Amino acid sequence: MAGAGNAAEPLYQKSCLLAGERPVDIRIAKQKSSWNCSPDIGDANYPYVWIRVDARNLTSDYAGTEDLRLASDAMAFEGLQLHMEFTDGSSVSRYYDSRAIAQNFGAGTWFTLPLKTNGKPLSALYVRVDRPMGSLVTRMMELDRGAAADAEKLTAMIVFALIVGMMLLAAFYSVSLFVVMHARFVLYHAFIAILLTIYTVASSSLIFVFFPETTLWVRSILSYGAAAMSMAMLVPFLFSFLEREAVAPVMRWLGLAFFPLACFAAIFVPLFGREMAFGIRPIYHLFFVPGALLFVALCIQAWRRNSRAVQYVILAWALPIAMAVERVFRGLNLYSAPVEWDFGFYVAMGYEAIVMVMAVAWRVSQLRGERDKAVASHNELTVLAETDGLTGLPNRRSFDQQEWMHDDHLVLLDVDHFKKVNDRYGHLIGDAVLKVIGRELAAAVEDRVLVRAWRLGGEEFGALIVGRSGDVVSEVLDGLRQAISETIASEVPVLEDPVTMSAGLAQTEEGSLPKTYRSADAALYRAKGLGRNRICYSQNNGHSIIIFERPAAA
Repeated sequence: MAGAGNAAEPLYQKSCLLAGERPVDIRIAKQKSSWNCSPDIGDANYPYVWIRVDARNLTSDYAGTEDLRLASDAMAFEGLQLHMEFTDGSSVSRYYDSRAIAQNFGAGTWFTLPLKTNGKPLSALYVRVDRPMGSLVTRMMELDRGAAADAEKLTAMIVFALIVGMMLLAAFYSVSLFVVMHARFVLYHAFIAILLTIYTVASSSLIFVFFPETTLWVRSILSYGAAAMSMAMLVPFLFSFLEREAVAPVMRWLGLAFFPLACFAAIFVPLFGREMAFGIRPIYHLFFVPGALLFVALCIQAWRRNSRAVQYVILAWALPIAMAVERVFRGLNLYSAPVEWDFGFYVAMGYEAIVMVMAVAWRVSQLRGERDKAVASHNELTVLAETDGLTGLPNRRSFDQQEWMHDDHLVLLDVDHFKKVNDRYGHLIGDAVLKVIGRELAAAVEDRVLVRAWRLGGEEFGALIVGRSGDVVSEVLDGLRQAISETIASEVPVLEDPVTMSAGLAQTEEGSLPKTYRSADAALYRAKGLGRNRICYSQNNGHSIIIFERPAAA
């Protein structure tokens, strides 16, 4: 910004005002006796306001500066009527409409209009402001040197471009994160960053660089609307960003009440801006008061509930909210401030964009960790729910979820006379027998002899084995059945009699697992009925074959 030696010359307190509801020509205005030479803040609240400045009230070097600029806040207004009188008795009158004012944008929210005095000293300056949206255009009017104004403008454009770049990066990063991690607060933050980018581009006059034909009225609508919508989007962002237990239900209801209020503020200016010219700005800023109070209350509540996320919220948003509250006070016409104060708000928003990008990345990482833990826990519970606790094999629930194909064969195995084992040796020995069977079936799955194996309940087991014919499959199955009996005899030596198994086998009929199960179950009972310790398999033609008869006792 320009140094103190280049300070501008304020005009409002050094001028006389002639205000009214209708435009007055300069010749008539000069003849009026109702000029107010001690203007107060509210004296400029009229659709048409003349400012008369006596050059004798100005600093001498301003009165004679060749490159002299008229500067003020570029709030929406219809135009400026300019009349200059010089010490040599000549005068010049010019009119600048809203589009011409926009083309002479300055630093931030201001315009700087060249007076084109050609170096002639001024004796008096008259400026009429036509139909402004507020009194700031009149009250903030000042004279500036061209070199100082251009230096401020260049510096401001660089600063604003950097801030806009940071906000766009924040928006792009948030959108990218949302694609990967579908967390709502990431998308809300992207919307906030985009809205604040629109606000900064519009209110900082960068919009006139990209869109030279933009009018002051459109610029004001965009800036006021984007600011209000960003505050509205802050509500769902906070509620989804903070931990759920950090926000009480009553606070959520208050947030839901503020959301439509902020949305209405976004359309309030375009709806009523022209009809409520001097009341629109204070009323618009009043809409933000509940939001600021809600933000403070929400942060206090979340902090007391030991929220970690609220620490990032406070770090990122405390400064922008504080600067916004200051602007609300100014918007209520409680006081005026130099233009440099506005730059603090833009810098605060750039700071917020950087901090919240880090906060969003942290929260996404935290949620991803929580999600991974939940998935792992779910998988663990699923495994436990589908696993038999004694044998470690999948259980009946897992069996019911199995998908079967055409060449699959269903095997049902049952331990012969298992009740006698339990009755004679006790359940511990019986459990030991079942564990051996479970381990041998699991090893067969690992060796790809079987595709899968299950404990269906009690002493009954199931298996999936692939083969083109029952003969081939039954041969493999019989070898496994005999190996299990030998292992039981070796590892459970307390048993005096060998433990054998009977099996029923059926080929899967496509789309009819219940029928296949009934066929395998019938084959199993047939094997048991014929003396046990054998395999019976059912053919698709309805016949059954019994093989591997139990050998006769020696």
